[in-house]
Amino acid sequence: MTEQHKQQIRIYLRPSALAKAAERSGITGLNLSEAIEQIINGADNASNPDNRQ
Repeated sequence: MTEQHKQQIRIYLRPSALAKAAERSGITGLNLSEAIEQIINGADNASNPDNRQ
């Protein structure tokens, strides 16, 4: 199991972003925080020139 380092932050999401995160959470079974991390990491990967095809 991967070790997790937790840190608490407060973020404000637009309703559409919150809906997207909630939808991803429901589909994947992750909690909302993990779903948001997954979305952010996906955006980071998409903007990385090494990952473009």
